[in-house]
Amino acid sequence: MQIDFNDPSMFTDVYWKIQDATKRFVVSYGGAGSSKSYSHHQHELMNLLDADYDILVLRKHGSDIYDSCFALFIQIAESWGVKHLFKWNFSNSKREILNMTTGHRIIFRGIDDPEKVKSIVGIKRILYEEASQGTFDDFLELNRRARGIEGIQFTFLLNPVSENNWVKRQLIDSGKYDDKLDVIISTYKDNPFMTDDDIDELERLKLIDENQYRIYVLAEWGVDNKSGKFAYAFERDKHVGWCEHDPDIMTILSFDFNVNPITCVVVQQTPTHDNFVECIKLNDSNIYALCDVIRAKYPHAVFMVTGDASGTNNSALTKDKINYYTIIKEQLNLGDGQFKVPSVNPPLVENRVLVNAYLNNAPCIINEDSNDGLIYDLLYVEVDEHNKIKKDVRTDKKQQADAMDCFRYYINTFRREYLMRPMSYKSPTE
Repeated sequence: MQIDFNDPSMFTDVYWKIQDATKRFVVSYGGAGSSKSYSHHQHELMNLLDADYDILVLRKHGSDIYDSCFALFIQIAESWGVKHLFKWNFSNSKREILNMTTGHRIIFRGIDDPEKVKSIVGIKRILYEEASQGTFDDFLELNRRARGIEGIQFTFLLNPVSENNWVKRQLIDSGKYDDKLDVIISTYKDNPFMTDDDIDELERLKLIDENQYRIYVLAEWGVDNKSGKFAYAFERDKHVGWCEHDPDIMTILSFDFNVNPITCVVVQQTPTHDNFVECIKLNDSNIYALCDVIRAKYPHAVFMVTGDASGTNNSALTKDKINYYTIIKEQLNLGDGQFKVPSVNPPLVENRVLVNAYLNNAPCIINEDSNDGLIYDLLYVEVDEHNKIKKDVRTDKKQQADAMDCFRYYINTFRREYLMRPMSYKSPTE
C-alpha cells in the first residue's frame, strides 16, 4: 500500500505534536491507546528515509526490543509500502534497520548492555521506549556520550505510572532542564483510529480502579502513596465533575499572591454544593493583570474576597507599595463588607485536618474543564514529617501548590464548621 505522506488523515494528533517538539529533550507520556509509541516510531522511520545521521532506539532490556520496537517499524514500513527500501537485521551481533540508499541506520540497543551503548558514535536522534524502566544515571551517561553533532535530540516514551518516576522528578519537576525540554502529553482522544469498543473499555476503568483510570485514561501521574499527600481524602470520582458560574449567586474569590504564578480560585456556594468554578493562574504577572482577567470573565458577578492573610501586608511588589487587598478593592470596585480575610493563616497541621474533613464530608464539585492547576495540586502536593507542604523541591511552575493554597484559604474562611462537627472521617492510612 502506497500512501500520501502529506495526507493528515494518515497520522494521529500525537504525530503532529512531535513535529513541534524541537528541544534537546522530549518527554512524551500518555495513556493507553494514545498512539504515542506508534506515532514516534512513524516519526523516526520518516526521518530515516532521507537522514544524513543515525538513530538509536533504546529499551532498558535488549530482550524486549524485537517485539516492541523492531516489529513496530516493520508494521509501519509495510503499511507505507517502503519496506523494500531498507535492510532489516535483528541478531545478537547486528540489530539495525539500514537505509540502502543513504547507508544510515536505526540501531537498537538495551541499556542493560552498557558497553555497546558507550561505543556508538554518529547518533543524532535517540528514542528511549519505556523510559520509566531506566534510571537517572542511565540518562546522565547517555547525555555525556551524545556529542559531536548539532541538533541532537533525546525522546523518552512512557506511561505515567508513578509520580516518583525519575523522568518526572528529574526532567520535568526539577527545573534543571526547563530551557531544553519539550513535554508531550497524550490520551486516547489524540488517536482518531480508536474504536468505540476500545474507548468503552478504557472508560470502564473509572468504575474499577481510580489510579489506573488516572494513568491510562487521563494521562495523569499515578499516585504511589496517598498518606503523604496534603489532600489525602481527594478522590476524582467524588469531587470532580461539571459546574458553571451563576451570576445570580455570590462569587467568592480566594487569592494566593505568589508572583509566578499569581493565582485565584473562583467558588460559589449553592444550596446543595460548593462549586469550584475555575482556577486562574497567571505566570510572571501581577495582581493588576489578575483583576483584569476576573473583571473580563465575570462582569456581572457580586464578589466576596478571601485569601492569604499575608496579603494585608504592605509589599514592594505592588505599585505604590500598597497591599494586595487594597488593590483588589480598587480594581474590582468593592466595598469593605466584601472582604473576609483572616488576620493570620492557621497552622498547617490543623489546616490539613480541616481540608481533608471538608473533602470527606462536604458536597463539592470541582469543574473539570477549568481547574487543571487545582486538581493537580489536590492529587500531588506532598507534606513532610511535620505536615509542612513540600515546595522546596517543586520548582516547576505548575507545582508550587498555589492552587492548593487558594483552596485551603477558602475552606479556612468559609467552611471551618467541618473541623467541629461529627464526621465520617477517613484517615490517610485507610
